[in-house]
Amino acid sequence: MKEYTECPKCGNDQLINYGEMAVEFERSAKTGKMLKRSKDGLPTWFATKCRCGWDDYLEKYE
Repeated sequence: MKEYTECPKCGNDQLINYGEMAVEFERSAKTGKMLKRSKDGLPTWFATKCRCGWDDYLEKYE
């Protein structure tokens, strides 16, 4: 996987990393109240995008 430092389309160096993370939590089965949630998460996937519309997630799956 390539790590981008600037947008290959427009040259912008203020790229945005986005994705999803999995966090561990405990919830009461009776009340549904959140009892404990970890502050750290494990990334399930991530990608990089730019304000001009370029997105490396789209490049990976086209």
